[in-house]
Amino acid sequence: MGGKRGTSASSNKVGPVGESIAPAALHAGRVRYDADELFPKAERLTIREAEALERAAEGKDNADIAASMGTGKRTVETYISQVLSKLYVHTRAEAIALYHHAKERLLVAENDRLKAKIEALEAKITALRRQLRRSE
Repeated sequence: MGGKRGTSASSNKVGPVGESIAPAALHAGRVRYDADELFPKAERLTIREAEALERAAEGKDNADIAASMGTGKRTVETYISQVLSKLYVHTRAEAIALYHHAKERLLVAENDRLKAKIEALEAKITALRRQLRRSE
């Protein structure tokens, strides 16, 4: 069973993001949400585990996930197994449902945050317009 399983390189973990609900940008314009934000009570997912879960949630089977990740099918099976364990679920369907639910919560929260930011900016614009009218 050797290999790198016992190592815990911090670069292999999905790290925290700057804002509590902000997405961290990933390559090729894809967006990755921090596993801590998606599943705050779960163990941290590695980047590869999160990627495998995301692709499973897209409806891909293990062979397709393996091909898209450039890894073997058995490795993907291990990733999915680790995801199930870390999220405290028993089936792939439960993990996918949890993923979609958590992602929806994050998107709603992000939408609310952006609405509040827009309202604050509109208030500033209104105040600046008043100030401009007074100076005319």
